Amino acid sequence: WLGEVGACRRHVASLLALYDEQRHSQHRFVYMGHDPAVCAYAIEGYAAWLVGNVADGYRAANLACEHAEHISHLPSLGHAVWLKSMLAVFARDTETALIAADEVLSIAREVKLATAEASAQSFRGWALVQQGQADEGVRWLEAGLSAWRAQQALQFMPHRLSLYAEGLLAAGRSRDALAAITEALQLVEENHEAVLEPLVRLTLANVLFAGGRKDHVRAEEQLGLALTQASGRGFPPL
Repeated sequence: WLGEVGACRRHVASLLALYDEQRHSQHRFVYMGHDPAVCAYAIEGYAAWLVGNVADGYRAANLACEHAEHISHLPSLGHAVWLKSMLAVFARDTETALIAADEVLSIAREVKLATAEASAQSFRGWALVQQGQADEGVRWLEAGLSAWRAQQALQFMPHRLSLYAEGLLAAGRSRDALAAITEALQLVEENHEAVLEPLVRLTLANVLFAGGRKDHVRAEEQLGLALTQASGRGFPPL
């Protein structure tokens, strides 16, 4: 999340080289409730997407899901599928995001995965907004954001707020959208989630473009910053 994608991928490769399914089988019960190889594959999916390899990202995400199914550990599967859903949201793949989000909701409610459930609510809401169901989508986005706040989670919060701002804008609530994306940018800067900053600034630009002409200069400035930050970290153009 610091934007150091190369270092991230090296660590993932090292973990997978060390991983032994039998020897490390207990790790899934110790480290955040999911298998480390499942998490590594999922993170590799994000890293591949960040450098423009969407197909490689999905291959890694699918490996995470397949390994979780192979070890028959439902919490690991819930973790893998919610991260696949987030990858689909990043890739603007509405259909995959919605299918994965619904699967996560089913798993999360069965085995009580609060983090995965809150995330899936946001991703389902985003997908519905993209399908033209803005009001229903915003309701899901608000439910996910509320659940995320209740867990006092800061990681990913700028992304959740950015999705919420998109939904609010689609629902004609531009003032609320501006408040949401402004909070997202503040959190990015406070918590140094550099990988999310270009996305947040892009959403801020879209919100500003929806305002009056006086906001268009600020919107263009935000687009310029987003492009500069993305290219500076080796990400492809947004």
